[in-house]
Amino acid sequence: MSTYQAPMLTGNSGLPTTLRVSGSDLYLCCSGSLSKPSLSLKVVKNKAVLSTIEAECDNVHFLFFKKNTGFSMSSFESVKFPTWFISTALADRKAVGIFQKYWNFSIQWRVTWL
Repeated sequence: MSTYQAPMLTGNSGLPTTLRVSGSDLYLCCSGSLSKPSLSLKVVKNKAVLSTIEAECDNVHFLFFKKNTGFSMSSFESVKFPTWFISTALADRKAVGIFQKYWNFSIQWRVTWL
């Protein structure tokens, strides 16, 4: 997980964050339509392009707001698609997805700061 200060993101939205698969160049991103966004992995070879992301930038789909939602729980809300959250399913062996109501799903993350 990478974090940085972003001047275009102010208020109580959460900490702007990018999420990378450890030991790889794969980053989570949220793309699609406002009514049905999807979560996917994209290769980013030049990590410098993620160091500054503007509001109207093509790379905003890599940003998520990290919010602490409990003692040891966090939520990740898409910056590009507000009210859509990364979540795991209740059942084992199901894919991570993006849902509008994060409290209906089990959110389990191990966060590693880079």
